[in-house]
This record gives sequence, C-alpha cells and structure tokens, in this order.
Amino acid sequence: QCEKKSRPRRRRDPLAGVSYYSQTRKFRAQYSNADGKQKLVGYFDNQEDAARAYNSALKEHGLVSIRKVNKTDAAGRLVEKAAESSKYYGVSWHRASSQYRAFYSDARGKRVYVGRFNDEDDAARAYNSAVRRHNLQSIRRLNKVNDA
Repeated sequence: QCEKKSRPRRRRDPLAGVSYYSQTRKFRAQYSNADGKQKLVGYFDNQEDAARAYNSALKEHGLVSIRKVNKTDAAGRLVEKAAESSKYYGVSWHRASSQYRAFYSDARGKRVYVGRFNDEDDAARAYNSAVRRHNLQSIRRLNKVNDA
C-alpha cells in the first residue's frame, strides 16, 4: 500500500522569497539578484528554515537594501507580519503608512475617508463617530468598541 504524504503545514502569513514547491513537497527559497535573475537558495522541510536561508543569501550578496527581508526578533525567530485587515467594520491596515485607516459608505454608497490612526480601536471609534454624525447608524453597522 502506498501512503499518501501530507502537505507540510504553512504559516498563514506568506514569507518573502519562500514558496511551496509541490514537485518536491518542500519549501523553495529563491531571490532575484541585482540583475533581476532568479537565484535558487535551496529546498527546505519548513517555511521558517527557507526564510532564514533566504535572508542570509540576501545578506551574503548585499541585497538587503533593495529586496524584501523577513523580519526576525533578537532571538532570531521570525516575526509575524501585522494583520492587513481589522476586526472592526470600516477599518483596515494601511501598509505604506503603517497605520489603520477608517472609511464608511454614505447613504448613496460613496466611500468616505475618515482618517489614519495608530491604534485600531481609535480608528473604530472614529468610524462610529462619523456614522453617527451623518445619521447612518440605521443603514451602517457600528463597531462594538468602548467610545471613551
């Protein structure tokens, strides 16, 4: 009897330079050199090892300043990326500014910008305030957050 090999477990957040290669059933680490040509780092049993090898290859070839590097903490563990979505309505993460943005849709469905915030809860409060200010609470959901 032939046992079917299960697929390795992946992290929810994709890591730079790492992809799952189904032909070998391993994680492949590769990067683009300064000329834009793909360079293979190797195949690994798990994503974390592949990401560390990718990072060290970038450092070795001096590409850290021009390529995306996977972040690590002081102990060398990979750091999870910030969530791009939010648990609140009308709130999303804006990667370029590293802040949360709040939007709501007016009565005609037009998207209205509320602002950018460092804290997700502050963005949710601002969304709630804007929806109430324009008397849209009957047609727009409010977030369950303490309006301090």
